[in-house]
Amino acid sequence: MDMNVLQAIQDEIRSGRKVCQIVITKAEGSTPRSTGTMMVVRQDGSIEGTVGGGLVEFEAIKRAKELFCNGRCEMNEYVIKTDQELMAGKVTLFYKVFAPGEQLLIFGAGHVGYQLYTLARMLHFEVMMLDEREGFLSEERYPEATLMFGSFVESIKKISFHDHCYAVVASSSHASDEEILYHLMDKLLTYVGMLGSQKKVDSIKAHLRERGVSMADLSRLHAPIGIPLGGQMPEEVALSILAELVRHKYQGGSK
Repeated sequence: MDMNVLQAIQDEIRSGRKVCQIVITKAEGSTPRSTGTMMVVRQDGSIEGTVGGGLVEFEAIKRAKELFCNGRCEMNEYVIKTDQELMAGKVTLFYKVFAPGEQLLIFGAGHVGYQLYTLARMLHFEVMMLDEREGFLSEERYPEATLMFGSFVESIKKISFHDHCYAVVASSSHASDEEILYHLMDKLLTYVGMLGSQKKVDSIKAHLRERGVSMADLSRLHAPIGIPLGGQMPEEVALSILAELVRHKYQGGSK
């Protein structure tokens, strides 16, 4: 049972969803489950495992769903009563919410992509590097990244997008940048940005509108990407991009 609970936590986090673990830390008197028993509550309210059913479990699920909003850990005591409303026992439950880490998808493993990977890992982003070109992706160059080689469009089809997911488009051509964005704009992403000049941005946006991408979706695009810092070196450009990502993480769309 405990292995199923732990697997459920792992599965939810990998899918980009929060999950709340509940553990019985103390059991006194007559209780349906003993100390150490675990269950998890998913964001949709479904569960894996049990802390004994009944009113206590109902209240535990309700509280777990409330904790998704603040991610707080807490401990609560519950009284178990008989049919005659007499106390039969008590259990103490510990709640812990697990949330997925921020994932950064970097489309293009050129000079800026490499520098962005380096800085992103320093700030604990989970990085996925994507490129279509032979020789640009290697475990030696990107030891702490998930690597996806091949067609950008086919790679996008294999990705599980979620609301802790960031995407930076910096491929080797305008055409591939446009194609990537066309297939990204309707995906569940907290942030999507593209590297390039204002002229390039305007041209690609116009093409995407012609291809049916809505203005609402295009309004989510951060382009030209990055907070203007004045630097032109790849590591300086990467720093400006990552600064914008961090600002978005903590301040959302505010400037």
